[in-house]
Parts: sequence; structure tokens; C-alpha cells
Amino acid sequence: MNSIDRIDEYAELINSGLNDDGCGCPEEEWVMFDTYVTIHLEPDNCGHAFYETEEWESEEVFDVKTMLELRAATAARLAEIYSTAYQESAQ
Repeated sequence: MNSIDRIDEYAELINSGLNDDGCGCPEEEWVMFDTYVTIHLEPDNCGHAFYETEEWESEEVFDVKTMLELRAATAARLAEIYSTAYQESAQ
């Protein structure tokens, strides 16, 4: 099972089928793990994930070919971030 198999348990799709106003690339907006996320797929197999919470903002780049791969990579990375934060707070 990969991270996208159970995405409905920790993520809500806000908008899909969007195109960036500036470049026309496909975008989706999500709330994953209580984090607002915009994912943006470039035509050169490069995906961007923009994360925003009340406490922090970040951006990451992934080497992916499809929105499905970008969703999965983004969800897996956020799961890793929150797992690490939980482990550190438990110490």
C-alpha cells in the first residue's frame, strides 16, 4: 500500500482541474494533515508542493511525471514531517 491508497483518511481535495494563472500548468489544492497544500505540475516532470499552516510555510520540488505521483509524494513527505515532529515532541 502506498501513501495515496488511503488519502481520504487524512486529506481533503479542495479544488482540482485548476490551471495556474501565470503559466497554465495543472494545479490542485488540498488540505493534508491539517496543512493547506497547493501542488503544481510542470511540463518537465517537475512537481512543486507549497505547504502552508498557521505556524510555517514551505515549498518542495519532486521528480514526478503525473499529478497522481505528485499527490503521493506530497502526502508521503507531509506524513514524514508530522511523524518526525510527533516523535520529537514525545521526547
